[in-house]
This record gives sequence, structure tokens and C-alpha cells, in this order.
Amino acid sequence: MVLNRVRRSAATAAEAEAAVRRFTGLEVAATVPEDRVALDRAWSAGVPVARAAPGSPVTAALRRVAAAVARPLAVTA
Repeated sequence: MVLNRVRRSAATAAEAEAAVRRFTGLEVAATVPEDRVALDRAWSAGVPVARAAPGSPVTAALRRVAAAVARPLAVTA
């Protein structure tokens, strides 16, 4: 489970993860924060968010998700 667009103004990542566990019984593998400025910049430029906002927390989170997904593929490939 990946929580997308996590906003600190709504709940901390830990609170959101606890709610997911409570309501679904699932563990959260990753959280991706809301970063409207970075995502809007990427959308407007027509480029990936990693290029438009390389230092953004959303870029860092998406890199972690990609690495976690790619790791099992590299072992089995």
C-alpha cells in the first residue's frame, strides 16, 4: 500500500498509516507527500517531477517507491 498526497495539515504520516492499518489491516509500504507546487511545475513544463523539482520531498518519496519496486524485479530478472 502506498499512501499518496499525504498532507501534514490533515494528519502526520504515522497517523495516516495507523488509520490504514486500523481500517484495512494492511501495512503501508511508503508515503508520498502532497507537493502541489512541485507537481504543478512539472505538469506545466511537461517534464517528470524529478526534473522539475529534484529537491522536492515528493521527488525523494517517488525515488524510494521506485527503488523498492525495482529491487524485487532485479533479483528475479
